[in-house]
Amino acid sequence: MEYRIKKSWADPWGRKLTIIGLIVIGAVFAFLAGASFGLW
Repeated sequence: MEYRIKKSWADPWGRKLTIIGLIVIGAVFAFLAGASFGLW
């Protein structure tokens, strides 16, 4: 698994997709957390 991550990290497109994926997951998590706390 780690080898796969390092391999994709070495590839510029893989790096972009990894960062975008993490941002999307973080945004969804933040949205759900905010909704559960009644912020919006």
